[in-house]
Amino acid sequence: SHISVMSVDGRDGDVAYVDGQRVSVQYLRVGQEEKSMGGRSRKFQLRHDFVPASKIQTEDDISASIIVPRTALSNTNAEEVLHPSLKMTQNCELRLFQRP
Repeated sequence: SHISVMSVDGRDGDVAYVDGQRVSVQYLRVGQEEKSMGGRSRKFQLRHDFVPASKIQTEDDISASIIVPRTALSNTNAEEVLHPSLKMTQNCELRLFQRP
């Protein structure tokens, strides 16, 4: 059989193995159903390659940028006026997220 369970103290354990490799599944609980629907927790299975972040990242490389000629802008400070063109960048993220 491809699926097995390790024996612990003469009883079947609670960890499943497939071809000798331990099966590990992670779930994320997000809120609860309405009381009329039973009030159970909403659980979603995470991807097998998901690794939780050790910190919350507030910026990412999802941005839009454009380079414009200095003469196209009317409100520039003295330091920017020295450059022939300026790069304008806008963060396009709507929410925080983690890349897999």
